[in-house]
Amino acid sequence: MTSSRARRAGALVASVSTLALVGGTVGAAPASADPSPSSEAAAAWLVDEISGGLFQYPSFPATDHGLNIDAALAMLDAGDTAAAQAVADELEPEIGDYINGEAFGDEGSAYGNPTAKILYLLTRLGVNASDYGGYDLPTILAEQTYTEGAATRRIFDTSIYGDNANAIGQAFAAAATGDAATVDYLLLQQCPGGDFRLELGDPEASAAEQGCTTASTEPSTDVTALVVGLIRPLSDDADVASAIDAAATFLASQQAEDGSFGGVAPTTAPNANSTGLAAWALGSACEYGRATAAADWVRDIQLSNGAVAYDQAAYAEASDSGIAENDRDQFRRATSQAALGLSYDGTATSGLTILRTGGGGYLKGGTNIVVGVSGVQATGQQPCLFVGGASTILVAQDGVARTGVTLPRRTTNLRLLATSGPGGAGITAKVLGPKKLRNINRTKRVERRGAQVVTVRGLEARESVRLKYRKPGGGFRTVKTGKASRKGIVRARFKVGNKVGLGTVRVVGEYGFRSGTKKFRVVS
Repeated sequence: MTSSRARRAGALVASVSTLALVGGTVGAAPASADPSPSSEAAAAWLVDEISGGLFQYPSFPATDHGLNIDAALAMLDAGDTAAAQAVADELEPEIGDYINGEAFGDEGSAYGNPTAKILYLLTRLGVNASDYGGYDLPTILAEQTYTEGAATRRIFDTSIYGDNANAIGQAFAAAATGDAATVDYLLLQQCPGGDFRLELGDPEASAAEQGCTTASTEPSTDVTALVVGLIRPLSDDADVASAIDAAATFLASQQAEDGSFGGVAPTTAPNANSTGLAAWALGSACEYGRATAAADWVRDIQLSNGAVAYDQAAYAEASDSGIAENDRDQFRRATSQAALGLSYDGTATSGLTILRTGGGGYLKGGTNIVVGVSGVQATGQQPCLFVGGASTILVAQDGVARTGVTLPRRTTNLRLLATSGPGGAGITAKVLGPKKLRNINRTKRVERRGAQVVTVRGLEARESVRLKYRKPGGGFRTVKTGKASRKGIVRARFKVGNKVGLGTVRVVGEYGFRSGTKKFRVVS
């Protein structure tokens, strides 16, 4: 793997067309009569919960910075940017207590995971992180990242308690910075089974020992799902896209028949945290059927106030008696992570449109086109483009996503569907492949100064066509341009000239690789 990033769309070295069709909306009936998207309801509950102050640890009076960031990310993903910004504002005065341990005797410390996580939130919010709570977070993260040796671009902790940086922090760092080498080091942590391990490579080990090269004894659904969700915006990179595909295959293998997921010990039983994160990851990887099954399982343990229970037992208890004060922390944690996946539940809708960006007509088989999709949201459901059964992750800028598609080199009706799950926009594009036009009827002998009549069959309906004539001893000239009939037929009549000898008729369809010739004799 190199730091020179190969783009998934590829270098469009062939002639590049722009898809010139518009798609209508493909509707999908909601699975529930509830008009409120469950991810928004979950985020609204978190906003209400945090209105009394930042979340604290239940066992001692201190701010749980990580949980507050999780809640802010859930709010942001549900589209409530103002609420997420308010959390970031509340965290700012005390962020030093999160990114270092000076407050509890860890002098000179700096922590990789926390720095990367808060930087990711601020990056998503568009906040200048170079002076946040008096700290230059990008610089601190850079200082907590190896710049040479076998572990180059691995994050680390400076602490009397050792180095506890892990793949989750590495993923936040990769997502926050987009740095190619940081991404590369993260991808090394993907194991042969497609899962991402929690531990990072030993910085003292060799380069060959930095990655995961053996099957995990206890593969983690949660770590894998979180990594996939975080690196999805980087999926125009071929290596990232491949890693997401492998991770999605792993996650699919872990899903129970009812759509749920469990984590590693001691959370192996089905739970909202693992299932919600997996729904988020599967939706990010275009596995919408599995994502919706997981999200619907989570929705089934979501209370009417929007809070998500950790599991079915907690849901049953809270449904009967309300959320007990001692259980509130568990509900906050479950809701913060589950909300990310709830945007893929069966009530979700899509406002996508495949753009009209040029004139109509046929597309040239074997070439690359650029497909544009509008209506892509920066948060919540993330769309994919399905072309002939294959999927491509769409990453948007300013609400529009564009991706390269290689067309089949044959004449076919190609179905393109841009979707983020239950709804989407679909079009059918007509692709023209090479064809030798043989059905060219003409008069075999025509007297000079006379007229030749040519009938061509075998074209596609309304295909553009040009007929050229080369008189004996001369060069080709165009004698007709136009469109074939709905039955793929075109006719032309032209004068053959004064010279006797062999004349040639050449027919060229929409593209040069669709052509044919016939000869006839001009006689006196």
